Amino acid sequence: MQLEKFYIITGNIYWSGGRIGTSKETVEIAATTENPIIRHPITGLPYIPGSSLKGKIRSLLELSTEKERIANLKQKIEEIKKEEPSGNDRKHKEWKEKLRRLENYLNSIKNGEPCGCGLESCQICRAFGPHKNVEHKLGPSRLIFRDAKLATKEDINGIENLPEPKYTLEDIKKYSTERGLHYAEIKSENIINRYTGRASDPRQMERVIDGSLFKMEVVVRVFEGDEGSGSKKPEDNPNVKILKKGIKLLEKDYLGGSGTRGYGKVKFYGMKIDGNPWENF
Repeated sequence: MQLEKFYIITGNIYWSGGRIGTSKETVEIAATTENPIIRHPITGLPYIPGSSLKGKIRSLLELSTEKERIANLKQKIEEIKKEEPSGNDRKHKEWKEKLRRLENYLNSIKNGEPCGCGLESCQICRAFGPHKNVEHKLGPSRLIFRDAKLATKEDINGIENLPEPKYTLEDIKKYSTERGLHYAEIKSENIINRYTGRASDPRQMERVIDGSLFKMEVVVRVFEGDEGSGSKKPEDNPNVKILKKGIKLLEKDYLGGSGTRGYGKVKFYGMKIDGNPWENF
């Protein structure tokens, strides 16, 4: 499988009160609450793990294509059933094992697990990798998600329509020093009894400061024979297209925990492919 080229997609994530948690022991440098966010172990600066961004985008794409993927798997299973070889020899055992695997992948999708079908027609598996499928023939995952670090003023220079408030690395360091923060905000929460109105279970949750900006990067690998590999326009690549769809879904959803109660709204700005503006983003 010949690697032909890479597309480098960059941009800035505007994250409102986001929270990706970790254990207190792993961030002892900054564990100001029992519920800390993930930080760099040396600097204490918050960041967005590439795994979190990839996992959330993948899950939203899978939820939006579940019926289609189930239908494709069922069709493939029926095709395999018609190919049953006669006898009880090695070929029949291989056929039976292939059928068993496909049925397991179908059941795993129905149970809410990541897609692992590995079918040629499955763009999810091709872009993100087939989950727990070591028998697939799709080659390496096409999308590589980097950790997103706090953006600098230089990173956002020239980007229009950024909302307020907005905070870069320089801003957050400055305000944290002035106000005794540690690059994050503390949000107090509790549970209100529906009958008595009394509060219970008080807790403090650490969140990224509302309006923080993060510099993101996703690499798209293009291999010989991939759909769209002959095109000179990155926007024609199906893995670029599915990434765009996933980002748009994410902007309507949330990134991190507690998103149904105000945490983690995201918006992407200044999106580029290989340093050029992403057309029609």
